[in-house]
Amino acid sequence: MTREKTAIFKRVSTGEQNTENQDLQLSNLAAELNLEIVKVYDVSASAYKNRHHPEINRIIRDSKRFGVKHLIIWDLSRLSRGGIEQTFSYLEKFRKNGITVHSCNDDLSNELIIAVNAICNRFASNINSERTKAGLERAKRAGKTLGRPKGSTDKKQRSTIGYLNRWN
Repeated sequence: MTREKTAIFKRVSTGEQNTENQDLQLSNLAAELNLEIVKVYDVSASAYKNRHHPEINRIIRDSKRFGVKHLIIWDLSRLSRGGIEQTFSYLEKFRKNGITVHSCNDDLSNELIIAVNAICNRFASNINSERTKAGLERAKRAGKTLGRPKGSTDKKQRSTIGYLNRWN
């Protein structure tokens, strides 16, 4: 019997984090559902600012190319922190393209539970943003210079996810 194909979507918010903590549960769920993993999307981008949105579109494009019928995520916050509307929009976009979304940590069979999770994810994201801004403001008041030093040359390669996806 041929196993159906799945993609895995892993996301962290910053380059200092990594997705390794998600690996075991994601692959275990694929095995539990008897799905063949054919594509892994490993994204380091903020869901709050929608920087991972091009990857969502890429998953849908690739699903046709690779015959993917399933997408496994760690939890809804990895997919979206944009609240109810954005979360349901992504889930509906996948559904319309024949992709069933599975979550390691969230029940996706009940719209009420999805909505509550989406609200909580948005709230947590807003709190994190407020804390970051407060910390930056405190550092500024203490006389700390924020950002790169003047005259420094930036040798670090930047993410080009959104830019390059427009041309693919």
